[in-house]
Amino acid sequence: MDTPTSTDGRPAHRGRPTPSQIIALGLVAAAFGWAIWLLDERPSTEEVELLPGTVLPASELAVVEAALDRAELADHHTESGRVWVPRQRHAAYMRALVDAQAMPREFGSSLRRALENDSPWRSRAVQEEILRVAIQDELSHVIRSMPGIERASVLYDAGEKPGFPGASAQRTPTASVNVRTNAETPLEASRVQAIRVLVAASIAGLEAERVAVTDLRSGRVHAGPLEQEPLGPSADDELGRTAARERYLAAKIRQALAFVPGAVVDVTVALEEEDRQDAAASPPPGPALPRLQQRVADANAPAEVLTDEPPPPAPPVAV
Repeated sequence: MDTPTSTDGRPAHRGRPTPSQIIALGLVAAAFGWAIWLLDERPSTEEVELLPGTVLPASELAVVEAALDRAELADHHTESGRVWVPRQRHAAYMRALVDAQAMPREFGSSLRRALENDSPWRSRAVQEEILRVAIQDELSHVIRSMPGIERASVLYDAGEKPGFPGASAQRTPTASVNVRTNAETPLEASRVQAIRVLVAASIAGLEAERVAVTDLRSGRVHAGPLEQEPLGPSADDELGRTAARERYLAAKIRQALAFVPGAVVDVTVALEEEDRQDAAASPPPGPALPRLQQRVADANAPAEVLTDEPPPPAPPVAV
């Protein structure tokens, strides 16, 4: 059979691709498309914070993780209250939080919500109760935002003592703060004092002495007058050293007994009488240097180095 030729004498199928060429081009196109898909779906090694500069407490972190799990976003991790996500999917993570209404609370949100939901048809007593609950919720949120605190709850009561008819009632408010810290973070006395002052300054008429702070990890209750400021160099040195030793030993023991629920540690350091005398006494003088003395002698007699010890007795002279 003769091979078909074109008008110019060349074979007619010379310009058409062969089946093998078509298959090779298809394989190249498939490999190129697969490589593009892998580049798009490859997880990014560069990570950014989901909420830059925000350290979430344990309660809010659980809500955020639940929202991300509901949106099937799993390529993230948490570290010390911070959520790290791939940079390329940061917008998707933020959209998931907004859709689930799981964005972290802002300071003052409880008070704003109470004012927005206010109604002129409510009685004064109901409005005061709503405001009281909002203040409790706001103070709890502020305390939970402190480093090392997992949970916090604030309760206060503006108790009214009825006075004489026609006279204004006398208010003696009291407050209770329940705090649970991390296992690695003990509740120091300075932190307790800061919490008591914070709560007292947020409620009109409340004194810091009437704010009780309960450590839910150790079961210890801090109440009564505020502790005095640390003693300075001009104060009683003995009392300052004793207080410092008590605080140090109590913190060490509480840290060692953190695994024991309800363990109460109270340390009292008492100095013995000898230690007090040693502390009060002045430091002993150093060894005395020998005195240089020169006896009356001839002009060429050398000087002698003598100590404070009495000279040896002279030998007896025979009579």
